[in-house]
Amino acid sequence: MTFKDLSPKADVPFNELLKEASVIDKYIDYCVFRNIRLIGSGTFGNTYHAVAEMSDIGVALKSFENIDMITAKEILNIIHENIIKFYGITKKEDKLSDLMVDILDGVREKFIEGTPILYAVLYNDPIKRPNIQEVVLSFEQLKAESIHNENKFIKNNLFSDNNSPNTSYTDSDHLTHNNKSTTWILEELCKNPESKLITTDIFLKIFPNNDNETTFHENIKKTRKENQIEVIKNKSVDTLINLNHEKKMKFDFIFIDGSHESHDVLSDAVLSWNLLKEGGIMILDDYEWDFFEEEYLNPRIAIDSFLRCYQTQIEIIDKYYQVTIRKITKEGTRTVREGKIID
Repeated sequence: MTFKDLSPKADVPFNELLKEASVIDKYIDYCVFRNIRLIGSGTFGNTYHAVAEMSDIGVALKSFENIDMITAKEILNIIHENIIKFYGITKKEDKLSDLMVDILDGVREKFIEGTPILYAVLYNDPIKRPNIQEVVLSFEQLKAESIHNENKFIKNNLFSDNNSPNTSYTDSDHLTHNNKSTTWILEELCKNPESKLITTDIFLKIFPNNDNETTFHENIKKTRKENQIEVIKNKSVDTLINLNHEKKMKFDFIFIDGSHESHDVLSDAVLSWNLLKEGGIMILDDYEWDFFEEEYLNPRIAIDSFLRCYQTQIEIIDKYYQVTIRKITKEGTRTVREGKIID
């Protein structure tokens, strides 16, 4: 609940409320609330939804403009564990209250100098601003266009129908409901009937109404190349260790697109590198993916580290959203001489 005045000079109904509700020691600083948005308004004030940082839970902030004894008693009636859990009282400054109303009405402060005119127009005209669904759709279209261009580059510049990879590996991310990168590899790169693709995934069900494992196998069936793919249901790190030490396999083409956390990307790249034939192609996806607020968690830092560590064995072919590289040398030998490492 929010009130205009928390001073000892507050009116009688307000003091009565404090006394009866035993909330004098439950004052909460207004700055701990974030993502505040208006969800309702009435005669006595407004109701806002917010997130309390101290517990990271959603709360309702009820603001009362003109409180009297009747209103105070009504408030007391709903302060009960079986009706609504009461956390305390907070105070908001008038300036903040005005700012919130202005934002809801579409008013904005002046945009920063140098802002592109297209963004400036959207910024000052609420009607023209895209909603969140439109923003997400735009990003999906940009990603789809980027992937299409990358796939076209792979097909036209790295492989041909007469020079398709005989053995391929991917830990492609099948977690999303519409991911078809594995089927694309089957259809476009495994032209030779003898070509073999190995893919691994744990098939976590992260969408309530989507059985991604079933969808994945249905997509594979549509390619009519089920005999050319081996699907291993396992973590990529375990699969790669097994391929290295048990099966001792080598691949012409490897596509890394599993977990998007840097430590997973790095381990997948390192373990896969030993499986790649000399002259083979490796693609590391999501180089520019920056979903995590902490920079060190995103794929870029892992991919950059991998490229630097293996720089003498790598030819960088393309570096955009996907990083495409060729293995050009076998692992070199190094000699320690006078405290220095000599290649």
